[in-house]
Amino acid sequence: MKRKICALLIFLIPALLGGCVKMDVSMRIGKDKRMDLDYTLALHKTLVSMAEDELFSEETIQSLIDQGATVTDYSEGDYSGKKISASIPNIDYVSAPDVGEVDLLAVMNDTNDLKLFRVEKGFLKNTYTANFIVDFAEEGGEDIEGIEGIEGLDLYQATGFDLKYAVHLPVEPEQCNGTLAGGGVDSGYDYTWKLSVAEKNVIQYTFSLINTMNLIFAGAGAALLILLIVIIAAASGRKKKKMKKAKKEQGGATL
Repeated sequence: MKRKICALLIFLIPALLGGCVKMDVSMRIGKDKRMDLDYTLALHKTLVSMAEDELFSEETIQSLIDQGATVTDYSEGDYSGKKISASIPNIDYVSAPDVGEVDLLAVMNDTNDLKLFRVEKGFLKNTYTANFIVDFAEEGGEDIEGIEGIEGLDLYQATGFDLKYAVHLPVEPEQCNGTLAGGGVDSGYDYTWKLSVAEKNVIQYTFSLINTMNLIFAGAGAALLILLIVIIAAASGRKKKKMKKAKKEQGGATL
């Protein structure tokens, strides 16, 4: 998918001077650690006939479906394309301690054994770090760089691409280099990044989530311990009371 997009950026430059390409990558992460991923790629109606078969071939779509993604048609205003969606039950499934820089365009090629976040695991909470890049020029190389001088405009200005990454976090991040788009303590936090095709885009943020099951186990363990102490204390009290009563009765019988 990445190679096809990069090649098309070069092929469609003349047509794109009068049109647009829209690409949105969004992630929504919940307090329950569920994660939803949406990837939308849409072309202006003037470009669909030129590139749709290349970007959205039956082989490409079937490959994504086979990997567990849902592919649906997308249409908004003068744009049409595809929306690729995937749901991950637990963010820990796509996290590992040794995850480094992740190319978001490359991961769309293969979602098998997908790892997106570096995680530092604790008993009561885990800390997750995203270190994503979106770099169209990496595969385009000299071809893309050579186009930057068209009529004094760089590639991004010349083509009018609408490229964006967005994430919804259930908690306030410890660090984030995106733009806060809305939200708060009760509703979560929304951040966005405006992406450029003319440079390497870096997306970074860190946040922590409570390990709910561990917290429940810890609470249940503490409750059981307290209950056990109460039971032992009650049993000890009854035993002492019986012993005191027995001594009293024994003393009365002696008299």
